[in-house]
Amino acid sequence: ASSHQNVSEKATGKILIYNNFSSTPQSLVVNTRFVTPDGKIFRLTNSITVPGAQIKGGQIVPASIEAKIVADKPGPEYNLETVDRLSIPGFKGSPKFDKFYGSLVKTSGGFIGNKAVPTDKDIAAAKGKIIETLKSSLGVNVLPNKPNNFKILDAASEVRVTRTSVNKTTDEKGNFSVFGEAELRAIGFQEKDLQSFLLTLAEKDNPSKIFKTLNLTYGEVKTNFDKGELSFSVKATGVLTENFDQDSFKSQISGKNIDLARQTVLKINGLSDAKVSVWPSWASSLPKDTTRIKILIN
Repeated sequence: ASSHQNVSEKATGKILIYNNFSSTPQSLVVNTRFVTPDGKIFRLTNSITVPGAQIKGGQIVPASIEAKIVADKPGPEYNLETVDRLSIPGFKGSPKFDKFYGSLVKTSGGFIGNKAVPTDKDIAAAKGKIIETLKSSLGVNVLPNKPNNFKILDAASEVRVTRTSVNKTTDEKGNFSVFGEAELRAIGFQEKDLQSFLLTLAEKDNPSKIFKTLNLTYGEVKTNFDKGELSFSVKATGVLTENFDQDSFKSQISGKNIDLARQTVLKINGLSDAKVSVWPSWASSLPKDTTRIKILIN
């Protein structure tokens, strides 16, 4: 914060509220008072419902709920550490007075005097920084953790800031805080599905082929996140080759004599050249054990 002024600020903190009265839940309205043993008053900042106690072996086991409180008056004297028991004046004169109580966790922020305060320019700059941080951290930490076979194009994701709130109260160093929430939305697809589709198109003119290499270039990306729709253009370049199943072919030639094995090899579609060699050189046929047959493809 870049400015200073005289301020009066109320301490805030949390309290645990206990029901040691009955198994019936108890509603407490906003501004319900809680009083410390030395008379300091704190109020609930929101309406809450204290859950009902449990009854075990005929004994009451207190139930509790955590709630936010604010001091009734400004000043540092309301900055407290743990206070074991705070009473509820609204229950005074009823059986509930001793059975409903609070346990103060900690309060801070109470102040009277000259203090650093943020200007509108400070707040605008802080909001800009938190928005930038949210967008950057979501993109860096979320998208790289997608499944490996899942493709998300550069223009197929967005980060949308859903909420920012400013706490103008400054700490002892003059810093204030900004809280922000954002969501990342992305539409992607499994690239192998697209590759299979492209291969289907290629097979119309090149039956029984597979892509030896395939390079995809994407463009004209358009998204409609509300409808979950993605469209884009794709340019595919690659090399088609015969769909050669080595294991199946080994079974075809295992145990055959050398000449018959060579004839089988030469019948392979799209074959440019081939060589069949055996060891030891005097062997007249290929092994029946397919694990002893080695096929090298260039």
